[in-house]
Amino acid sequence: MPRPPEPPFPTVDDLWPIAAGEIAQAIRHRSELADWAAYDSPVKDDLIRSLCETFHVNHARPVSSGSLAVELALRASGVGPGDGVVVAAFDYPGNFRAVELLGARPVLADIDPDRASMSARSLEKIAGSDVAKSVKAVVVSHLYGQPADIDKIARRCRQHGWTLIEDACQVPGMRIGGQPAGCFGDVATLSFGGSKPLTSGGGGAVLTDNDAIAARLRSLADRPSDAFGISTFQAAVLLPQLKYLADATVAREARVAELLKSLGGRLDRWQPVAGLVGGLAKSSNDDVGCHYKIAWLVADESTRDRVIRLGQSSGVPLGQAFRSMHRSSPRRCDRPVPLDHSRQFGDRCVLLDHRAIASADFDADRLADRIAGIADEADGL
Repeated sequence: MPRPPEPPFPTVDDLWPIAAGEIAQAIRHRSELADWAAYDSPVKDDLIRSLCETFHVNHARPVSSGSLAVELALRASGVGPGDGVVVAAFDYPGNFRAVELLGARPVLADIDPDRASMSARSLEKIAGSDVAKSVKAVVVSHLYGQPADIDKIARRCRQHGWTLIEDACQVPGMRIGGQPAGCFGDVATLSFGGSKPLTSGGGGAVLTDNDAIAARLRSLADRPSDAFGISTFQAAVLLPQLKYLADATVAREARVAELLKSLGGRLDRWQPVAGLVGGLAKSSNDDVGCHYKIAWLVADESTRDRVIRLGQSSGVPLGQAFRSMHRSSPRRCDRPVPLDHSRQFGDRCVLLDHRAIASADFDADRLADRIAGIADEADGL
């Protein structure tokens, strides 16, 4: 029996940005057309259709940033002054600030240390606390290549009547049980920022299957022109990336697995935030990770700072994770549950940027040697 054809993986040059050659061609083509300077263009409609197809939703609204996408998702969910919104203490700080911007009150949950995202158990403890009666919505992010425990979190939200906002800004292309990250919440957000796996240099999107939320989005954004829209050029460069997103994500994850295999036991002093990497970094329609950053926990805060300095001086893109919000003043937020894991990640997390994996000259053994050398030097070995 003949073997089935291999999937059309992008070339190594196209893992970031995805389909770079087609992006350049799209820009040249749009520049030759008069519609690039118009308010409306067919390419924007094409982008909306492609987003809906890719993320299995009925409504997609491109907007000017991922941060704005979170704010609009909150507004369209009916969040307003005095409402409680559960966010992980260790998460993108802009989510916390978006809640504050609306006059609502952040309610801090802890994270699951195997996933670096909101703990379903911590969320359930909040449901049994005194602040539960004020909660209107929950914002949960998928971080560092690992999916949040989204099924359990979604069940909790349905049980308690909370709107679930799924932040998929870091993980376009991730699949969980065969479904794309971004289709599990009542509403979801994407980011097309300048370093994201799916990028137009800026921009984002709000996704939903909820007709009422989609209608509120239209009322917020159409004034009557689109108050928060993206440009025709941005839409044009996103379309070829969406075309190859699934294959490029699998190829990227294969490189992540290769790097971790090359590192082997050489980073025993670092704790990988990769509990599901081996299961997700594979060519499968059921589960596929998406590493925008690869995360490790090091011994302590001073070790983290040394590792980052050494990485910067040697050209390895190692950086600091989000600052944990566990120290935020009780005037700004509620902290009804312990936040120990969030504190540890805020102090000890080191990140490798995905562009080290997507580089055309990627060599797993060479990169592993450099990272292991940085770890040894940081520990004085």
